[in-house]
Amino acid sequence: MVIRSIEELLARAQPYASGRRRFMLGVTGPPGAGKSTLAGLLAAHLGDRARIVGMDGFHLAQSELERLGRADRKGAIDTFDVAGYVALLRRLREPGERVVYAPLFRRDLEEPEAARAWVMRSDQRNAELIEATRHRADVMVELGEG
Repeated sequence: MVIRSIEELLARAQPYASGRRRFMLGVTGPPGAGKSTLAGLLAAHLGDRARIVGMDGFHLAQSELERLGRADRKGAIDTFDVAGYVALLRRLREPGERVVYAPLFRRDLEEPEAARAWVMRSDQRNAELIEATRHRADVMVELGEG
């Protein structure tokens, strides 16, 4: 299924948020595709029934990336605490967990870097990996620019 408008996406998400059980909606895509913007729109539309729990809060610390020799590939899957994120998702699925805390990632605190070189070195590889798994998505959101 392909969704081509924000309105269509919001209408599709609304019934899930109106239910009694928690539900999780995963948003994936290449770097810079607008995942955070889309998640923010959904959360604003769904109101108090929605929370954004991004994986960015599970970036390994810059010092750890340097120690592991992965600083030049920040954003690749092995530069995250994936097991920590999966554990958080499991906790969120448990109906008995009333309050679950999650780390937050703030882009405004990142160290500055040469954007084009970064994209070509790290983000492009990540985008290619995501594109290769695109067929596994239940729903595709393809919005036009502007």
